[in-house]
Amino acid sequence: MNSGLGERMGTHEDLVYAIAHTLLGGEGCDYRKIKAASPEFGEELVEAIRVLRENVPEYRDVKVPGLDEE
Repeated sequence: MNSGLGERMGTHEDLVYAIAHTLLGGEGCDYRKIKAASPEFGEELVEAIRVLRENVPEYRDVKVPGLDEE
């Protein structure tokens, strides 16, 4: 996966990072709902969130509902 900063616009990977940005920005739904609907997508989303937290300082301490409570 890339950094999520727009290198691969319009791809599945771009969608994963867009949703990760949304969740880390405090918008969107509970992570558990996404994982329940699509476990594979949920795992991709966890990886994208991990990468974004490493690369975007303002996301490092953000808690995602349904993910960081587990």
